[in-house]
Amino acid sequence: MTVQAQILELIHKLREESKTAVLLITHNLGLMAENAERVIVMYTGKIVEEGPVDEMIAHSRSSLYPGLFRSIPRMTKDFREMKQRLQEISGVVPSLQTLPAGCTFGPRCPAPGRLRREGARAGPGRTPALRLVLAG
Repeated sequence: MTVQAQILELIHKLREESKTAVLLITHNLGLMAENAERVIVMYTGKIVEEGPVDEMIAHSRSSLYPGLFRSIPRMTKDFREMKQRLQEISGVVPSLQTLPAGCTFGPRCPAPGRLRREGARAGPGRTPALRLVLAG
């Protein structure tokens, strides 16, 4: 058993014993998928999207999420042979002291200038997100 698994087991035990909630902050999407009920996606200290974990994984509306999912290593039967290179989210996270105007993810967005607030289609229990809007 890994140290991470031991710590998570202890957190679950303490949560059950004390009947409290747990706030888990992570970049590990697998850990999130297995342990969270709700997910809040943040960028530059602000909430970008929020919702139930299953809904967020299946139907994220954030333009940030596809890049996160493409950066997860995919193991093959022969783990030494990667089928494709991991994709990174281009650019750098801006300084919190000099944030860009508008959407702070804009400079790193795969389609800048084509974003809008998706409040009407956020769904029950979901927070609106900035979403890539296809031309048309």
